[in-house]
Amino acid sequence: MNVYVNADICLDPDGELLPTDCYMEICIAATRRSKRLTKQKEQRVIEAETMNAGQKELTPSHDLAVDDDVTVIASSNDGTPLQVHVEESMDLRKVLQDAYNKDTICTKILALPEAHPRFSIHEGLIWTKNQLKWDIICIPKDVFQRGRRLVEIIIDHAHQVIGHYSQFKTSDYIQRSYWWLSIAADIEAFCASCAKCQMNKTSTFQPQGLLHGLSIPERPWQSIRIDFMGPLPQSHDYDYLMVIIDLLSSEVYLAPTMTRVTAKEIA
Repeated sequence: MNVYVNADICLDPDGELLPTDCYMEICIAATRRSKRLTKQKEQRVIEAETMNAGQKELTPSHDLAVDDDVTVIASSNDGTPLQVHVEESMDLRKVLQDAYNKDTICTKILALPEAHPRFSIHEGLIWTKNQLKWDIICIPKDVFQRGRRLVEIIIDHAHQVIGHYSQFKTSDYIQRSYWWLSIAADIEAFCASCAKCQMNKTSTFQPQGLLHGLSIPERPWQSIRIDFMGPLPQSHDYDYLMVIIDLLSSEVYLAPTMTRVTAKEIA
């Protein structure tokens, strides 16, 4: 019977000219064949199951279904803390404890901590809080380690870990763990002098145009320059001077005015 069914399929694939009983028989045979194919596993599936046998199912480290309301600050706090990288090359706790006794500001905080509410002492280290209210370690500014300033070593570690990003990214990463006086100026100076950044980074500013000098005026007071000087001691309700200079003859004209004057009133 299967031979006749296969012949009917070849002659009339769509079943338009077949009797109803023949067409039903074709459909039943196709269904049985599909079930047999479903029960049979391909060789690649069998090999994959054999290789995965005995392995534990990996679970994700962070389940968004459980904690799907993550804050912006928490989402940007991924990665290894800077303190881990710094302490790989030195015993930072011992270095700081020795340096605190030589720093004038840290000595005052250790001697009278209740007079400095912004700082706290824990395990021999001085702590403060950053803008996010996180506890961070205070670093004495003039401390040297192996011929380099300690703050320079910290900035160097941070700048390399984050991939030589800008001073703002570097500052954000450092201030999650440390603080010292003039931290912003030190980070800006270090990033500006980084050799790799200078060689590999291109300028994001638009190309600067050519310099053009001012045209020479043809007559006096055709072109002027205006500046302001003050504040000065008040006299007749005036406390400011408007300085007007003729660009041709350099003649100066002083007009009394006030600090509250607006641009429209000057015009």
